[in-house]
Amino acid sequence: MKSSSDIKVSLFASAIRTDCWLDFYNSLKQSNRVPFEVVFVGPSRPDYKLPPHFKFIQSDFKPAQCTAIAANNCQGEMLLQVVDDLEFSPGAIDLLFDEVNKAPDIMSTCHYYYGEEDCTTGQNALGRSHDQLPLLPVCGMFRQGLFRSACGLDHRFFGVMWELDLYMRFYFEHKIKTQFVDAICKEKVDLNKGGDRLCSRSGQSDRNLFLQFWNLEDFVCGQSSLLSRKPFEPYSLLKLELNEQ
Repeated sequence: MKSSSDIKVSLFASAIRTDCWLDFYNSLKQSNRVPFEVVFVGPSRPDYKLPPHFKFIQSDFKPAQCTAIAANNCQGEMLLQVVDDLEFSPGAIDLLFDEVNKAPDIMSTCHYYYGEEDCTTGQNALGRSHDQLPLLPVCGMFRQGLFRSACGLDHRFFGVMWELDLYMRFYFEHKIKTQFVDAICKEKVDLNKGGDRLCSRSGQSDRNLFLQFWNLEDFVCGQSSLLSRKPFEPYSLLKLELNEQ
């Protein structure tokens, strides 16, 4: 069994759908040679024993803060942002890791399916294709050192859009490009789950916040020649100090 010091990849998320977690974990074990751990933070403790190197931290904080706490408790050299109802194709973690490991200016991502819909080509900051905006990861892998140097998440997001903001900052401020690998991550679709409803309620306000941070509309309409972000506000360390329970 691998020790904590062997961990190369940490998958982290705000998590509430405990009935999906074992399927999520089992998909990761398929043909992956790279040692990994899972770090989930959320309000719902599972009623079963978690597998090895699967950490759970109980917290009633908002989803984005739970995500930040999860990232703060990761040990891996690489971080992989996920949601808790994903399933990966065999070998996906290896492919993602190998791609990031090749060069310091890469973040890697699978082809992403939401239910049966392939959402890969529409993943940019506006949610629609545009020549001037880069394709961004859905559930991307990146170096932990990059995440730390970017100071993590902006504390003003409630549940969503923080990840696009993070990837935009990686791309425009740290010159990190997205590389797709020949693998799939598929998200189950069940809008009756509490986590989906909670994040969907905050979706519009989080999107408005994101658009306030970036001058995207002015940029793509030609009214601004420079894409820039308003000042970033990270979480204080005091708000990230929950540990595994």
